[in-house]
Amino acid sequence: MKVFPRAELPRSYKDELQELNGEVHMNNTKPDIIEENKEGEYHITTFGAPAAHTLKFKQGGLRHGEEKLAEKQKQLKTLLKSKRNDKETTGYLLSLDVFEAQMQLARRRDICYCQILPAITTSFVKILQLNRSKPHVLKQYAEVGFLCQFESLVSTHGSEIGMLADYDGSVRGIASQVSFVLCDEGEDLQMEFLEKNDDDLQPPLSPSPLSSDEFNLITAPQSFYDRCHLRITLPIPSDLLKDVSGTIQGPVQVHPLLFSQGINEQQSIANKIGDTSLQENINKENGVLLKKYYQSYEDWCNSNHIPLNPKISSDLNSILSTIKHSKREKNLQILATTADIVRMMNGGRLTSCKSAKDRTSMSVTWEQARQLANHHNLHYDAFRDAMSVMRSSGVRRENAFKNIGKNKFAFNSFQLKMIPEIYRAPKGSGGAEVT
Repeated sequence: MKVFPRAELPRSYKDELQELNGEVHMNNTKPDIIEENKEGEYHITTFGAPAAHTLKFKQGGLRHGEEKLAEKQKQLKTLLKSKRNDKETTGYLLSLDVFEAQMQLARRRDICYCQILPAITTSFVKILQLNRSKPHVLKQYAEVGFLCQFESLVSTHGSEIGMLADYDGSVRGIASQVSFVLCDEGEDLQMEFLEKNDDDLQPPLSPSPLSSDEFNLITAPQSFYDRCHLRITLPIPSDLLKDVSGTIQGPVQVHPLLFSQGINEQQSIANKIGDTSLQENINKENGVLLKKYYQSYEDWCNSNHIPLNPKISSDLNSILSTIKHSKREKNLQILATTADIVRMMNGGRLTSCKSAKDRTSMSVTWEQARQLANHHNLHYDAFRDAMSVMRSSGVRRENAFKNIGKNKFAFNSFQLKMIPEIYRAPKGSGGAEVT
């Protein structure tokens, strides 16, 4: 999303806004307001939630598979320590069980990981382009790492709970093991697995054992992906490389976060009679990781004499408390506040639902309106009108057309009643009835 100074808008664009006056009630009562930022550009990467649709979700997703594998490994370890007479036979059968679970996980990981890696790469390159003229931000990426936040809108009911488990496994399993090395666009893209004891790598953020009064984190079983780090040598345009190479010379470590909040009618069912623990655990775990990155970022700012926005700390403390106590509800503040915190720390933003078409479009346009309000003095009276115009006349409808061949979002009347008001499509823009 690009925002231009009002005084520099072409006349035709001004006329277009006036023609939309029936929907946009422009606030002209305070013409003397000085905008905080006259212009700006904001990026959100949208993509379908990384999930192994071809393998279905009867047994859940990656996270469920990892938990089952860990339990089988525990049983095998206990058996080997026992003095049972049938230890050898039973152990052999159980080891086959473990091997099969490992192979199923490996297959599922391959399917999911190849979906999330292009999204991370897209976000990283775009954020580099936006910050190419900001040496302090580039230095942050080089020394602290690149923070990228994945926002999930999938529910915890039906097949989508398996999708969420795949999404979580993808973020923990491979996204947290990625680093980027930049090269000229004339060179080839390279992907290399390295042992994690490589001295050039910054240690990625990872859950650590917590005291009893903090969150209980689930530790993923060891695998090939846990032992290795993926370094991507990434070709970028020559002019961009020239701008950033003076500051970024070594690998840039990716620090991914995932926050999830189901918003559709399926989540309403889960909140009433289903299970929401997966969503709650994911948010708690990633709240810890967000705090860890903030602490690293705070130390870096202090050591480099860079002013630190005090709003980050206050918002972080507030949202961590909200996450800790949030249960069986559609708490939209979790998504909005964590997204704003990540932006304040120069991070990348990625948003997904099942297909990145309907729910994602509503989320993106809400975030765009928040950026206008936070940084460009969009009056609160015009906030919802701005969202409505972006949804009814913006590029997200073109995105829907490319997905399903219809220039409408796929919300029916029942879904619109169950979805939170801030995510509802305006009249005339929904009803495609295709998902």
